[in-house]
Amino acid sequence: MKLSKYNYYTRNDNQELLLFNTLNGTKSFLKVSRENASAAEAFLSGKGEKSGLSSSLYDELVKWGYVIPEELDEDVLLRAIYVDSISDPRLQITILPTEQCNFRCKYCYESFPDKVMSEETQSALLLFLKKNLGKYSALHISWFGGEPLLALDIIERLSEKIKEICAFYRKPYTASMTTNGFLLDADTFKRLLKCNVIYYQITVDGTKDIHDVQRPHAHLAVSTYDRVIGNLKQIKSQVKNGMFRITIRSNFSKLHFGKIAEYKKTFADLLGDDKRFRFFVRPVMDWGGESVCEFKDNLVDGSGLDAFYDALMSGESKLDFAYDGPLDRAGAVCEAGKKNAFVIVPDGGVYKCTCHFEEPEARIGSLRSDGNLELDPYAAAGWLCDPSQCKVGCFYSPVCLKDSCPAVRVLKQEKKSNCPLEKRSLDKILQLLDRENEAFRRVD
Repeated sequence: MKLSKYNYYTRNDNQELLLFNTLNGTKSFLKVSRENASAAEAFLSGKGEKSGLSSSLYDELVKWGYVIPEELDEDVLLRAIYVDSISDPRLQITILPTEQCNFRCKYCYESFPDKVMSEETQSALLLFLKKNLGKYSALHISWFGGEPLLALDIIERLSEKIKEICAFYRKPYTASMTTNGFLLDADTFKRLLKCNVIYYQITVDGTKDIHDVQRPHAHLAVSTYDRVIGNLKQIKSQVKNGMFRITIRSNFSKLHFGKIAEYKKTFADLLGDDKRFRFFVRPVMDWGGESVCEFKDNLVDGSGLDAFYDALMSGESKLDFAYDGPLDRAGAVCEAGKKNAFVIVPDGGVYKCTCHFEEPEARIGSLRSDGNLELDPYAAAGWLCDPSQCKVGCFYSPVCLKDSCPAVRVLKQEKKSNCPLEKRSLDKILQLLDRENEAFRRVD
C-alpha cells in the first residue's frame, strides 16, 4: 500500500484533524480526534508508521482513498476524470432570453444592450433541439441574463416546447436560473417550477445597508434588499415543493468588515431552518467592465480572504454553506471547458463563457435559422479544458483539472495556472464546512 498524492489535511480550532482526498471529493471528508490527530498527521505526511493508527482509522483511510494499492496509478484515474468531465454526454445550454437588467450592481461586468431574444432565434433553438437532442443523454438549461425574469414570457414559451421535445426523445430535463430575485415572488416561482426550473442562484450582498449600495435598482428609488428578502420569505412559506434548491450568493467587499456576524444571524433567523436554501460567499473582485472602476477601492484581494472566513465562523448562528460542489471531482471546472456546453445570446450568437460577450474572439459561432449550430471548430476546441496548461500537477488537480477558467488562457493569453479561489483558502473553507455544516465524519 502507499499514500495517495491527492491527500490534504488541516486542523480546526479544537485541533482535530480534517482530512480531504481530492480524487474522491467531499464524500471523503473525515475527522480525527485531537488525541489521535498527531499520529494520523505523521502517517499521512509519510513520517509516521501505520502502527500509530487504530485499525478502524486505517480501514477508513483505505476505504476513502487516502491509502491505495502500490500498483495503482492515480494519473490514469485523473485522466479518466478529465475525459468524463469534458465529454459529459449531457447537453448543457445557457440561454440569455434578454441582456437587459433592472439592477446596476457596482461590480457588474455587463453593458446591458437592449436585446431580447427574437422569435426567429427562439424557433431556431427549438429546431436545433428537435434535430439533435437524441444524441445526448439529458438536457440542462441555465437561464441567464441580464435579468432573465424580464423575459418571463419567453422562458415559459420555450420551456413548454422544450419539455415536449424532451418527452418525445425520453430525455431527462432540468433547468436552473441565475436571477437577482427582485421579480421572483411566490407566484412567479410556482410558474417557473412548472418550467422545470428547480435550481436557483440569487445574490443578496449581506445586510440591507450594504446590499442596497452594491446592488441598486436601475430606475427605481427602492430598496432592492427589501423586495428580494420579501420574495424569499414568500417562497419559503408559500411553496411546499421540496425539490427546488436556492443558493444565496453573497459578494463581500471591504464594506462588509464588521458586518458579517449580523449577516449570519439575519439569514440564520430567516432561512436557516429550511434546507432548501444554502449559502455561498465570494469576495468582490475585478470581473471586468466599466462599473467596477468606481468601486475599485472596495475590492478584496487575496490577503483579505482569511479574515472573511474567520468572521463567517464566529458567533452562535450557523448557515448551510454550498461548497461541496466546487470541491468535488471536476467541480471547479467552468462549463466553458466542456464539449457539450454552449451559451446562446438573444441574437443567436454562440459563446462558451458568460463573462465576455463584448470580446469578438469569445464568439465561437451562430445558431442558424434552420436549427444548425454553425461553429468555428478551432475556436470551440480552444475552450476545452486543457490540463497541459498547468505544470504544477498539485493535490488539487482532480478538482480543477489544471484549467479551471479557460477564459484566462483563451482571452487573456496567460500561460500561468489559474488556481480556483477555493484552493487559495482551502484550510478556511474546510474549517467552515466542519463548523457550519458538520460535513466531516468522525472516524475514531
